[in-house]
Amino acid sequence: MNIKNLRIKFYGQYLCWELLLLTCPSILAQAQGTITFCKHTWKVRDSKYIKRGPGNNYWSGDNQNVWIDKSGFLHLKLTRDTRNPDKWYCAQIESADAMGYGTYQFEIEGPIDKLNENIIFGMFSYPVDDKKELDGYDETDIEYSRWGKKHNPYNFDYTAYGDEHADTCLISKSHRTTLRSIYTTQRYLRHPEKVVFESLPGFHDDDADPFQYDRIPASKKFKPTARKMPVLINLWLYKPHGSASKPIPPSDGKTVEIIIHSFKFIPE
Repeated sequence: MNIKNLRIKFYGQYLCWELLLLTCPSILAQAQGTITFCKHTWKVRDSKYIKRGPGNNYWSGDNQNVWIDKSGFLHLKLTRDTRNPDKWYCAQIESADAMGYGTYQFEIEGPIDKLNENIIFGMFSYPVDDKKELDGYDETDIEYSRWGKKHNPYNFDYTAYGDEHADTCLISKSHRTTLRSIYTTQRYLRHPEKVVFESLPGFHDDDADPFQYDRIPASKKFKPTARKMPVLINLWLYKPHGSASKPIPPSDGKTVEIIIHSFKFIPE
């Protein structure tokens, strides 16, 4: 092949790629396998073409849905597909390391008390490995949502599943708050004798003036789980119960972005 033919071949491939990028801009945003945030490695979930739980949603690992900014803050964004307005992409990260007893603290920026009724923002410990059968228990979480009900008087929940793996070991408490600031500290403690939840205005490492505090002591019916688990943070769409139901897009049609300034785990 002479030089002229090589040039024709090269420029032809270049133009094909250029045309592909113009018609499919999502190619520019490559899915990320992992990110580093607050000295932890996190797996970025990516399932743009197959629906996965929770909520039977599509999950995007692109850097327009999950990214670290110049200040080192983590951004999670719920977005709409530009070519398919009925398709939405959710965001989730999962710590590569598993953590046990101790305090889990999240510094959050965002109007989480005013989320659209079809959006859920969660911070939680949950087993995702195969060392023990996964049965929906062992979870400890804080979730902000109205669970598909626009006039739901409650807008966030503390939930703890015990280690007995029975329905009686589930304790969930629903609360309502109206925040004066978009900056909050969300915290839970896993301990052999108790599970403690706490939410505070602003960023604090102490217990200064929480707007919600719940303590769940160990009992005959509730044994706090001892299992070491990854930490997950996610932003997703609510799906009504039933296998045929689909996730419900935000009723206002707006994208949502939450910023996590820091995550801290202090072993017990």
